Amino acid sequence: MQIPLYCHSLNGRYDNNLKKRLNILVNLVFYGCLAVVGYLLLQVFLLVSFKVPTNSMVPEMMPGDFILVEKLSMGPRLFNVFKATRLEDIEIYRLPGLRGIRRNDVVVFNFPYEYGRLDSIRFHVMRYYTKRCIGLPGDTISIRNGLYQIAGVKGK
Repeated sequence: MQIPLYCHSLNGRYDNNLKKRLNILVNLVFYGCLAVVGYLLLQVFLLVSFKVPTNSMVPEMMPGDFILVEKLSMGPRLFNVFKATRLEDIEIYRLPGLRGIRRNDVVVFNFPYEYGRLDSIRFHVMRYYTKRCIGLPGDTISIRNGLYQIAGVKGK
């Protein structure tokens, strides 16, 4: 897509060299802005990368590994990132997802308690955890000798 520009020199004639340079500059700025908007939309609504923060998923995921999280399944969360980075109270909205969490899905979530306080629910949206979902609502889970068992579900 070319954006037409008309440039005149001081004597009134078209300056083709200046016109070409301005067209290139305008196109670079236009496509650069388009790429930034596309990247932001991708990050907010479709995919985001996270760095695995702890060793709780070893050996499948090591601390420092990067993972891509697909947001369409659960629905993307919308919130004011600038307020979140300043640790202000924010409202979080979740768009409808395509499906719910299934057993053995790897999930990325915010720990629901403020650091150092377990008496209230509040979290830092920029601090996250990576875990595997082993139980679903209504499941009864027991742990014996370091192994878990879900009532009514055969182990592999």
